[in-house]
Amino acid sequence: EPKLPPHVVAIKALEELGHRKLWQNGRHKQYYTALSSILKVYIDGRWNIGALDKTTGEVIAMLRDVEMPRDSRSDLVEILQTSDLVKFAKAQPEAEENEKNYTRAYYFVENTKLQEEHRDDKRDIITEVKIGE
Repeated sequence: EPKLPPHVVAIKALEELGHRKLWQNGRHKQYYTALSSILKVYIDGRWNIGALDKTTGEVIAMLRDVEMPRDSRSDLVEILQTSDLVKFAKAQPEAEENEKNYTRAYYFVENTKLQEEHRDDKRDIITEVKIGE
């Protein structure tokens, strides 16, 4: 069975996390632990960076030379920093911030996923070249 691309794994995990309603039931730490883990697994798969056992600062530093949209980078920083506050300083963000971080995580994955090339497009190009000869 072929391995799923990192963005597919991440989106499925995010959807599952959303259905679990953790922060809505007062389980902020579990919610943010899962949210940051999903992103670190995605980062690891997407850029082959061992992000799982790294701190927020280390992950951000490792991604410094990776090309990505500025908004995506700032969203990632925001999510990971909020996660740290919840996990280590027992912060409990408001509902609006929890939802915003979930949405940021989703769009981070969508906006940084590896763009797949479509084989049909390549065949069309080859066909056009042959017809033109």
